[in-house]
Amino acid sequence: MAYNIFIFGDSPSDEPILDFFLGTAVTIDIYWESVGRKLNLPIISTLTENADFEQGLILSSDNLVLFRNEVEQLEKYWTDGDPRVGVPEDFFQRINELKDGISYAIDHGLELMIA
Repeated sequence: MAYNIFIFGDSPSDEPILDFFLGTAVTIDIYWESVGRKLNLPIISTLTENADFEQGLILSSDNLVLFRNEVEQLEKYWTDGDPRVGVPEDFFQRINELKDGISYAIDHGLELMIA
């Protein structure tokens, strides 16, 4: 199964502000959830489990701030990590794009959905 992150504006008819392909369940487990479990990151460690609900995983306000902090810790883990374990070529560029989207959602009182 593939997972995406969406941020929509105030109107449901608007195009998404962010439509971010997070990855397949296997990719998310390798690069996100396994690290989340190791670092005790509650949102990242359960991304697919919580996103599999019918409405997906919806984050807003304080949970968005927590998620942004977790993404920053994940990025630091991979930046400082074992150089023998590679990440996808555009991994850090995509992490920065995601952090920008999360910050935008926080600043504008929007929700982020992972489905």
